[in-house]
Amino acid sequence: MALFELQSCSNIQIPFDIVPTGADCGKDIESVLRFLFPRKYPHMCAMDHTRLSVRFRTGDPFGPGPGVLCDSLFPELKDDVLTVRDRFGLKSIEISGLGEEKVFEEEKVVFSPQAGKGDAVQLTALEFRRLAVLCRERKLEDSVLLSVFLTPDNIFSFFLPIGKKISEVFDAREEIKSFISEHPGTRAYHPVTGKMYDIETDIACPDNSLVTFTGTGYVLSPANTGIFGFPWFGKKASMRRLREQDRKEYPCSNCLKCVDVCPSGIDPSLLYHHLRADNVDEALGLGLECCTRCGLCSFVCPSDIDLYGGLTKALDYVEAERAGEVVR
Repeated sequence: MALFELQSCSNIQIPFDIVPTGADCGKDIESVLRFLFPRKYPHMCAMDHTRLSVRFRTGDPFGPGPGVLCDSLFPELKDDVLTVRDRFGLKSIEISGLGEEKVFEEEKVVFSPQAGKGDAVQLTALEFRRLAVLCRERKLEDSVLLSVFLTPDNIFSFFLPIGKKISEVFDAREEIKSFISEHPGTRAYHPVTGKMYDIETDIACPDNSLVTFTGTGYVLSPANTGIFGFPWFGKKASMRRLREQDRKEYPCSNCLKCVDVCPSGIDPSLLYHHLRADNVDEALGLGLECCTRCGLCSFVCPSDIDLYGGLTKALDYVEAERAGEVVR
């Protein structure tokens, strides 16, 4: 079994130009957040809109590390931070995950090693880039970070426009192109959710941000580690052949690791507990519909609980009920 740190990916490939489109979304931060992040806004609207917290997620098991992400997407990060602050008259912006703490009191900016607590609006690095580009250039940048896994030594991350065919992305790297050519029966799929892709027609989008292939000899999964039989924290990722009997579900330990990695800022474990008790209305009130179905919560769960499966099943039920396809 090969263990490795997925976030050790050395660089981000940018094989295609990202063409920003025009945007006119109002002047206040509330309307801009609603415009840029409609799926997350129901959760954001309860936060303090005068404060932002941007996390370069050092705990993420996928894609490049926070330093590489910062250098690739923000050549002048501090300038972007000040531009956003001044554009909306924010009280403070905290950037976390980039190393030692630096406090610029007069500029109302904090660079902190760890994410701060509180009710500030939480943004990922990519989300903050969209906000910064909008403020700096008055343009909307529809883009996504796409990570492709072949083997532990062949992991690639692409920053490209949403809507680009993933087949064009694969053609941009000779290693990926050669693998597909040598394995004509291979199929591309999402390594966390198991969703299968059509290589020729599927496009890059947030729901298709992770890709691996059948026939590589590897399966992407968390490495099961434990002390006295109970899973321990800080899992590394592993690429191995995963058998169903390898996985054993333990009781929830309330470690809140799922909360830390959730891109929507919701609490997957709390939602899961409500859903197990058939409290769908309570789960909806806690932001169930902000779930993007990325599957990260299940991946990092030290108890191997199928959080993704539980939340996805509930979302499908809610959508079917609203469409009149089920009756409570």
